[in-house]
Amino acid sequence: MNTDAVNKENVNKKAVNKNAVNYDSANKDTGYKDSVNIDSGNALPRKKPGLKEYLRGFIPQRVSNGAVVGFLRFTKGISKPFTRRNKDEALTQLSRIENHLKSCRQSFIENQNDYTDVGYGAKTMQYSGCGVFAVYNALVYLNKKTGYKKTDELKKILSFPPAQRLSYLIKAFEKNGIVFSGNLGTSPKSIRDFFAKLGLSTVMTSRVSDFDRMGEESDTLILMMYNDRENIFNNVHTINISKDGARFTAHNVYANGRISPPGRTVGETIKNIGNGKAKGICLIGISVKE
Repeated sequence: MNTDAVNKENVNKKAVNKNAVNYDSANKDTGYKDSVNIDSGNALPRKKPGLKEYLRGFIPQRVSNGAVVGFLRFTKGISKPFTRRNKDEALTQLSRIENHLKSCRQSFIENQNDYTDVGYGAKTMQYSGCGVFAVYNALVYLNKKTGYKKTDELKKILSFPPAQRLSYLIKAFEKNGIVFSGNLGTSPKSIRDFFAKLGLSTVMTSRVSDFDRMGEESDTLILMMYNDRENIFNNVHTINISKDGARFTAHNVYANGRISPPGRTVGETIKNIGNGKAKGICLIGISVKE
């Protein structure tokens, strides 16, 4: 027998076994519990997305904006007006609003999250009052704007002190505009109708391609949007977009006082919200009649 050949073969077997041990050790060191059979070419199975993961993007990505607006219009139609609180509760609410508005000084409301103690329907203004805040902020702009004829109803609302004005708006939309007692916020059509009744020119679209043109033609705007185009569970939000020359600024975007960077168009302004994840649903253009 060729002892040299046998010894060489034993050495080779040891080398192979040593390599196998080293490979297993490497897998263990990296924290992988399950090794991969690289000879068979099989990879670890991917986890299939569950129902929640599927629903996250279904509405923002597959349901048309028009269908969403139509749904809110329909549900508002079958919702009952919210019964106003008694006189003592109304006075308490007004006092709370006055306390919150001390920091605004006749300007835009940017801190919706602070309004946990102010009611809107069966919910609170913090929970579902974004549409009402958007109307309030649009009125701030209209109050500052000069050189146009105001109707008596608009003059009346603009003459109210800020707290009384917000209280008036809450009551008005609880009567006509609130959806399911505030569980689904405020119908955008009711917001458009509110401004039309004040004698202002209004236009509303759910076509994103029309947003920039409407922005150029309107004096102030109200936008309903998805906070996250990939996740409906991050909620829908309604905001006011004001104009200062060629600059558009969104208000109450994050509801915590933080301001979103302005844009040169409505589309650019939306892109600046939520690290580019926001997506418009519908836009209401409001213009004065000079």
